[in-house]
Amino acid sequence: MVAAYYAMVALIDDETGRILAALDDLGLAEDTLVVFTSDHGEMLGDHGLLLKGPLMYEGRCACR
Repeated sequence: MVAAYYAMVALIDDETGRILAALDDLGLAEDTLVVFTSDHGEMLGDHGLLLKGPLMYEGRCACR
């Protein structure tokens, strides 16, 4: 489940890059505002939970 989640994140990363590259190739990047939003993701095993639920916990992050 964690690998699938990270694969989806990587896909969004790749596709966002394709959009930005296309805007650049078309000469539209300087005149285009790109807004990207997302939710808080899934629990992925934090606190014994896998999916979103009624409780909000600080997740573990390797980037800290």
